[in-house]
Amino acid sequence: MGPCWWIDLFLLDTVVRDFLSRNRTTINLWRFHRRFNTDEAGHQFSFILYTTREVSETIESFVSGHEAIAVLQQAKLLRARVQRNDGSEIEATCDKSWPLSLQQAWPYYIMGVSQMVLDLVDRLRTFPRPAFNGLSVKNYEDYYTNLMAELTNVWKNWGSHAFFHHMNAIFGYERLIARPREFSAFLGSF
Repeated sequence: MGPCWWIDLFLLDTVVRDFLSRNRTTINLWRFHRRFNTDEAGHQFSFILYTTREVSETIESFVSGHEAIAVLQQAKLLRARVQRNDGSEIEATCDKSWPLSLQQAWPYYIMGVSQMVLDLVDRLRTFPRPAFNGLSVKNYEDYYTNLMAELTNVWKNWGSHAFFHHMNAIFGYERLIARPREFSAFLGSF
């Protein structure tokens, strides 16, 4: 079974958005990460914070008590797990194969990207976020599948210019070594 990408948007738009709205001033850096592979880990959505111990200790109860989590767990679509890394280094959750300077700078970049996606989700919606008032999981799936289609449309049509071109300009239009993870027909996934 492939990934249910709508679940990621559902969690981003509910759990992450709600946590940030209550704790934004006490969070230094945040980001989300999505992955899917055919390995044992499978499909994962991660919300990663760089903050104080006091704030990190509140997230477990916040997540476990959120209505979105209950909806997904009831439908057997989620295994929620909060994992704290007590490392104080900013690079603690970055790819260890990267140079240390990139590991230390990455959280700033990816927080901006994460914030932009969170904002896009809000701007792309044509109807208000569904309330938690007894709707079936299918209602949330339909809503967030449609929203995911809109987000995908932005990426497919504007990603090359808005993201890749402008990032390339920031780095002075220098060539880069592309290391594709897989190829599918004429499209590459990097």
